[in-house]
Amino acid sequence: MRSFGKGLAACLVGAALAVGLGLPASAATQVELEQKIKMLEQSLDELKGQLGQVQQTQAQQGEQVAVVASKAAKDSLPKWLERISLFGDLRLRMEHKVTDDFNGKSTDDRTRWRYRLRFGARSQIHEDLQVGLRMASGADDDPTSTNETLTNWFSEKSWGIDQAWATWTPGMLPDRFLSLTAGKINNPFVTTNIMWDSDINPEGAAAMLMFNKKGALKPFITLGAFSVKEQSKDDPGDVYLYAPQVGLKWKQGVCDLTLAASYYDWNRYNKVGNFPTDLRGNVKLANGELPKFKVWDVYGKYSHNFGGSFKASVWGHYMKNSDDDSTGAADGKDTGYDVGVGFDYASFGMTFDYKVIQANATPGFFSDSDFGYNNRKGYVISAKYKIFDYTDAQLTWYHSQAEDEKLTGASAEFDMIHADLVFKF
Repeated sequence: MRSFGKGLAACLVGAALAVGLGLPASAATQVELEQKIKMLEQSLDELKGQLGQVQQTQAQQGEQVAVVASKAAKDSLPKWLERISLFGDLRLRMEHKVTDDFNGKSTDDRTRWRYRLRFGARSQIHEDLQVGLRMASGADDDPTSTNETLTNWFSEKSWGIDQAWATWTPGMLPDRFLSLTAGKINNPFVTTNIMWDSDINPEGAAAMLMFNKKGALKPFITLGAFSVKEQSKDDPGDVYLYAPQVGLKWKQGVCDLTLAASYYDWNRYNKVGNFPTDLRGNVKLANGELPKFKVWDVYGKYSHNFGGSFKASVWGHYMKNSDDDSTGAADGKDTGYDVGVGFDYASFGMTFDYKVIQANATPGFFSDSDFGYNNRKGYVISAKYKIFDYTDAQLTWYHSQAEDEKLTGASAEFDMIHADLVFKF
């Protein structure tokens, strides 16, 4: 029985093969077998093509599902998140300062590690209206520094509001030539550090008008009104700064020129109780007040692109306190200037500045902190290299000394090196 079963199974298999090949149970010729094999190969190719089409359709359907899922996830988020953009930077610094002995007092060299962190957000809540804020490290009682020193046994560091603003740019006006900004705002003036430290963010409002935006010659006007100190009583009254600036920007081919002239009226800043106890180079009058500050300035910068990646620049800034009523040794100490040159080549750039800031040329509390504020003269040399798109390395050397060593509050000559890494995000 077992042999009979095996024989029957073999017959059935053979019959099935014969039927599958479309041949009688007897042996098929070689030509017929080759024809059938070719037919099977053609059928297999057709099946492969159909499978590829199915896979392509599935991939397209998967992409459509992903788009729908992404849109659903986006639609599930609050709408206000879509209007917000984030920005910021981190600067790591090594600072080394060598200070000369001065007026019989010996001084020590100092090396310290510091950082600056700034992080902000802005939102276009309407096509004409933007609001934003920026937080920054640094002491809350010094407007000229956002640095924090790595010291004090790993203690927590200061963090506060550096900017908070709303900007209205009405679309109803031709070419949106007017922009109004209010709050604690980015410095709106074309200027240099002899008057304004780069970390200063004034508080108040500014109107900025830029004409002929699409043309080569762009005249502009900036009008600022800022609250400097608010008093709880009438005497000596609140301190305000009123400042208009007019200028033009011209760009034609390889040439780029900026010119500006300004007037700064520091209303009642000179009164006792209205200026900080840290005079930072300013010299008082005999009655204990500071001199009046009505400061005129002119600024110009010209840049020329020599083709390729090389660009050279030259600039100058001059200011004069026209209302200085100082007497004695401080009489006539009412001017300041900065002249500089620089160049950029590919990822590398370098600048050289020579600066003079006389004692009462401008309120010292707001001028360049790295240079030593007012009653200073000297030079600043800086080299910068772009490592990546959002990472810069910078080396800066400051040489600063008293413009007049005989004045009250004059300080020692020093040399200082800043080695910085700046990461932008």
